Amino acid sequence: MMNLFFQTRKPRRFHHEMIYTDERKDRLERIERQAMAELGMTDVPKEQKDHDRRFQFVAEHRQRVGRGLLAFSTGTALAVLLLVLFIVVLLLIL
Repeated sequence: MMNLFFQTRKPRRFHHEMIYTDERKDRLERIERQAMAELGMTDVPKEQKDHDRRFQFVAEHRQRVGRGLLAFSTGTALAVLLLVLFIVVLLLIL
């Protein structure tokens, strides 16, 4: 009886159609796969390409962070050196 007044609706199903597709890119990939198959070459799976690309990004990121830390440590060392020289000069003057 209670269900007549308060009916719970099921949510709509999600359906997404790609609006923007690069037909040229798809055509080139298809031609490339066909050429590799004709030559008997094995194609690297897409998952492997993504995996390699991810680790390439990680390696580049580590290099950038390393350069940043080197610049920071050099700047800090220079600041400490100048502070020590300033204190020594003040002590010599007084």
